[in-house]
Amino acid sequence: MKIIVGRDEDRKKKGFSHWCVTYFSRGRRKRKFFPSRSEAYGFRRELIGPIESGEHSESPNSSIRLNTVLRLHIEDLMDRGARPETVTSRRSKCKKFVKAMENARLSKITRKIFKDYILTGKTESTRKTTRSEVGGFLNWCFENEKC
Repeated sequence: MKIIVGRDEDRKKKGFSHWCVTYFSRGRRKRKFFPSRSEAYGFRRELIGPIESGEHSESPNSSIRLNTVLRLHIEDLMDRGARPETVTSRRSKCKKFVKAMENARLSKITRKIFKDYILTGKTESTRKTTRSEVGGFLNWCFENEKC
């Protein structure tokens, strides 16, 4: 996400708040004005915070968190018209995985970590379901260049 902080001299001449933060959200330009430089940079920090922590969908792949990618994956499943049972099953199995991994960054999840997680299932059918659902989620991440 591109965020620009600057002054608008025309607004200053007219007596309005002239410190401007310009950013793009959902493909549209948005601008917000502030009376002081410190307030403008404070707002910029508020915008950047979720991106740097990996909690925003526009976070870089190296820092994006599992719950953020899971939310995108579930939205994609619903947009593609997946059955409600499929969405529910995928969501529940993957939420357990995210919780077990303590919402780690996606870039930290390795094949060995995934395999060890699968083996925590008590029965063979649980392990197969986990491999299918969580594996499908991780494959989606790879195919959509999130890792």
